[in-house]
Amino acid sequence: MPGPDHEVASWEFGYLIKKKAAGMGLEAALGLMGATTYQGTTSRKQADCSLKPWLSRPHRTDFPTVVIECGVSESYNRLVNDSRWWLENSQGHVKVVLLLKVSVAMTRIRLGQWEMVTTPNPRVTQRHPGPTRTRPTMASRVDILPAVAPAPFTLEFRNIFLRLPRLARGESNFVFTQQDLQSYATLVWNCVQ
Repeated sequence: MPGPDHEVASWEFGYLIKKKAAGMGLEAALGLMGATTYQGTTSRKQADCSLKPWLSRPHRTDFPTVVIECGVSESYNRLVNDSRWWLENSQGHVKVVLLLKVSVAMTRIRLGQWEMVTTPNPRVTQRHPGPTRTRPTMASRVDILPAVAPAPFTLEFRNIFLRLPRLARGESNFVFTQQDLQSYATLVWNCVQ
C-alpha cells in the first residue's frame, strides 16, 4: 500500500509536468490520468501516476505517453523492471517512463528517464535478426540532494504530445531547471516529515 511519501513524490511530479504544459497554454490538452490500470500485451499494470495528450489519445483505454513510477521501499532495480514493462507492453504507446527513487531517509531523490531506443544490433541472432534493436534504455538521470543543485532535466515535447512543438506558440521541450527540481524535492521532503 503506497504511503504518503510515495504518493506525494509521484503526484507532485505529475503536477509539475502539468504546470509546464500550462505555461505553454496546453494545460487542457494534457490529462493527468493518475494511477489508472492499463492492459498490456501480457498483463495489466497500474501506474503510480500517468499523463496523456487528449487530442491524440482521446479514448479512456488509450495508453498514456508518460508514466511515473515511484519507489520508497522499492529498489531502483525493481523500478527499472517496471519501466521495462510499460515500454515493452504498451506496443510503443508509452514514450517515457520516469522513475522516482526516494531514499527512506529523505536525503535523495533519484530521477531517471527511460525510453525505447533503437541501436545497431551488435550480434544478429535468430531472436534479433535485424540490423537494429529497440530496447528500453535510460535516457537520463539526475540525483536531487538537499542543498546541492541538480543538473537540469528535459522531457521532449514530441514524446508527451506526439507531435513537434509549435515554437511560434511558445511550445518547446519541458525543461526542469535546477530550481524546479530543488523546489519539487523540498516540497516532497517537507510534506512527509
